[in-house]
Amino acid sequence: MRGQVSFGFCDDALGVIRIATKRRLEEKGDGGFASVHEALGVITEEYHELVRAVESDGRKAIHGELIDVVVACVFALASDYAGTMEWWRSAE
Repeated sequence: MRGQVSFGFCDDALGVIRIATKRRLEEKGDGGFASVHEALGVITEEYHELVRAVESDGRKAIHGELIDVVVACVFALASDYAGTMEWWRSAE
């Protein structure tokens, strides 16, 4: 049987993501992704780092890479909300 994950644990994880996203903005600036392709490239790179961590590293490294994947996804979504990404064709 799978262990249960309450909303409290999800809320804790979201708090970590908020802190990591703020840190990302402080380190790299607030310039949004220019295109969905740029966003996908960053997300894909973070995903591959997660795969490498799962294959060879411990829990701490995996945890860090999971955070990086989510932060990249959040930043892509925020870039879309901010209107910084050009779309090569309408996704609507």
